[in-house]
Amino acid sequence: MGKQLKDGRALMTVSAKTAAILNGDEDLSAWDDEELLRGQRKDRSGSFRGRPPKVVPQEVHAERVRRTMSKAFDLLKESTYDAVRLLQSVVNDESASTAHRLQAAQLILDRVLPKSQSVQLSLGASADPPWLNAIRNGLTLIPGRDEDDGVIEAEVVTEAVDGNP
Repeated sequence: MGKQLKDGRALMTVSAKTAAILNGDEDLSAWDDEELLRGQRKDRSGSFRGRPPKVVPQEVHAERVRRTMSKAFDLLKESTYDAVRLLQSVVNDESASTAHRLQAAQLILDRVLPKSQSVQLSLGASADPPWLNAIRNGLTLIPGRDEDDGVIEAEVVTEAVDGNP
């Protein structure tokens, strides 16, 4: 390592390539997996020169993880079809136990059918539903109309908010 500072940090020199990575000037998508694993580029002949770096920029590590996870996700996507085919074969296998066939069917249904949700409102006998009160509070009766004729007429009233109409 380099010179130790009073606050515990250390100064160190890095290669021009590492500086380019840290500055965002190096395109890590052009690196192969072996280079990312080692944290170092190969030379023109395709081999590594010198010792591997003592520290690797976080961007190199992040690119390596991104590629690894992308490959793993692609493999999972391919395996999903195989898993569904396996469950389907168990469901259709008449020699399999009923319990196993039902379990396979349940696994398929749990992942395919949407989960249903129910909402229950418990209102007192005299209470109006909240949506009805919201409509009533948002309507304004037109002056001069007979309120008992069973017809509610309303007009939209816009009030100024912070001086805006």
